[in-house]
Amino acid sequence: MLKDKKSAILNPKLFFLGGGGTWIGSSIGMLLDLNLPAMMLTIIIGMTIGIALGRLEANKSNEN
Repeated sequence: MLKDKKSAILNPKLFFLGGGGTWIGSSIGMLLDLNLPAMMLTIIIGMTIGIALGRLEANKSNEN
């Protein structure tokens, strides 16, 4: 169990998807011309979605 969690944390896909989610969130915020608090909210939502996708991907790769 501990090994699975460690490999999920150290999985590079997690970082790439978290960073991609941040980039997508900031891009959406800029396209919609949001003010700063709404922009931060879109960045946080994008980062959360990216990390969740990375965790799902890490769990799939651990099962195989």
